[in-house]
Amino acid sequence: MLLDYLSQIPDARRKQGQRYKLLEILLFSIFAVLCGATSYRKIQRFIMAHRKIFNEVFGLKWRCCPSYSSIRYILQGLQLQFN
Repeated sequence: MLLDYLSQIPDARRKQGQRYKLLEILLFSIFAVLCGATSYRKIQRFIMAHRKIFNEVFGLKWRCCPSYSSIRYILQGLQLQFN
């Protein structure tokens, strides 16, 4: 259910700048916040620490995780519409 909701959120980034899928960044950021992350740097550290597990579970091929500034850019660029 959460994945269905997150997959409906439009990605404001240009196709050229989409190294990481929005769905994955949102999901992993939610995991990080639920585990106590309170900043973009902490979200990035959480993703970095769990990257191998995420690769296994979600079938990803991430060799590195996005920088904290990339995570900030992605999350600040969201345009959520609540009805």
